[in-house]
Amino acid sequence: MKTKQKDQLQDKNFTFGSKGSTSGRLMPEFYVRDTFGAKPDDFFSRVGFSGNHTRTLRLVEAGTYDVGALNFQVWEKELGDGNIDANAVQVIWNCSKASRVQGLFLLPTPTMSRFVKQLKRSGFSINDRF
Repeated sequence: MKTKQKDQLQDKNFTFGSKGSTSGRLMPEFYVRDTFGAKPDDFFSRVGFSGNHTRTLRLVEAGTYDVGALNFQVWEKELGDGNIDANAVQVIWNCSKASRVQGLFLLPTPTMSRFVKQLKRSGFSINDRF
């Protein structure tokens, strides 16, 4: 990943779900390390643990965290049940395509819009990972 794109995420605060969750912590941490070449604590400005997938969703939706990781099945269920404000939060990275673990990363919509524009300007192909 180019330095400019790496820098665009590096200042964000990030939350995993539960420390013991495969899709809410283990696999997202693997993808952060693999993609950015750094431990999450060294890459993001702040790393937290929400405790569960739904709480991760709510914290990112509220803007408490810039980015969060949660199980894709939780996202689909909450979306299907009408419990997600699609104007407030969007998926930016679906690592479910790369593994059997159903994980994804979220950004609040205002942050998402700025983030996507910055990525496109820097030449990053959003379809590569998002």
